[in-house]
Amino acid sequence: MSFWTSICRTSLALSVVAVGLFPQVARAAKPSKEELQTFKQLVKQGSQLRDDGQPWQALDKFEEARQILDHPKLAFNIGKLHQQTGACQKAKDAYTDVLARPKLPDDVRVEVVEQLKSADDCKPFATLSLECTPPNATVQVGENTLTCPLRRKVTPGAFELVVSANGYAEKTVNVTLEPGKLVEEKVALEEAQEQQVEAPPVADSGGETPWMTYAAYGSMGVGAALLVGGIASDYSAQSRAEEFVAANNSGDRQRAQTLKSEADSAQVRTVVLYSAGAVLLGGGVALWAIETQGEGDEAATVSTEVGWGSGGPAVRGVLRW
Repeated sequence: MSFWTSICRTSLALSVVAVGLFPQVARAAKPSKEELQTFKQLVKQGSQLRDDGQPWQALDKFEEARQILDHPKLAFNIGKLHQQTGACQKAKDAYTDVLARPKLPDDVRVEVVEQLKSADDCKPFATLSLECTPPNATVQVGENTLTCPLRRKVTPGAFELVVSANGYAEKTVNVTLEPGKLVEEKVALEEAQEQQVEAPPVADSGGETPWMTYAAYGSMGVGAALLVGGIASDYSAQSRAEEFVAANNSGDRQRAQTLKSEADSAQVRTVVLYSAGAVLLGGGVALWAIETQGEGDEAATVSTEVGWGSGGPAVRGVLRW
């Protein structure tokens, strides 16, 4: 039993030593000259991207360089990029990892500690980049109305983007934004198709056909116009009759005969105009009455009479229900 106990204790001790030394061994592994050259190029490219305002692309370069050599300053810069892009927890983890490394220069340690303190005030956010066709389209995000194109910091979460523009069909895009991530969307709206609007059906009033309405008002209009013409003709006939009497009394036989002929023609014309006007007006009123009568009402009747009164032709219309 003592032999196996000794073996177990030895194995356990070796395991603890291996676990404790593995990170340091990995970090202490020296890369080749070619790998170091690649490392320097990646760090240089990442630094340039960071200075150009492209922190997400810079992170990719730094992480790739870290696979070759996990240098403390590189890890520190990765943490700062995480903090810059809104991945606050990743930034804190990176700073804590750097501080846990042995033989960390004092100036680097002080800088990392200060950066870790500033990370306590870091609020997670994501970055939304949106391009639209057509440009200057309106983007509705919750209660916020924005204008495309846009790039802005957004609280992480799931969002519904409603993109619209005059003359284009509205489009909805669902996005999920994670802390520290850049989400880029391109939305192309389609032109709205013209919609043909059908004319509403003509209402059927009381079961009668629509032509009756036009016929009624047309007949009344023409009839009224003829009656007005009859009034004018009647006035002309009376004037000629008065002139005839005056010419006859003065002995001007030729003029008297002419005036009498004109007066007779005017009277005939007056009768025709009054008669036609009365018939058309009465017919129009009858059509209107038939169209507007309610269900169960008695039929309306219209009668017109044309005759001669004391002052000349007279028209009388009677509407009965």
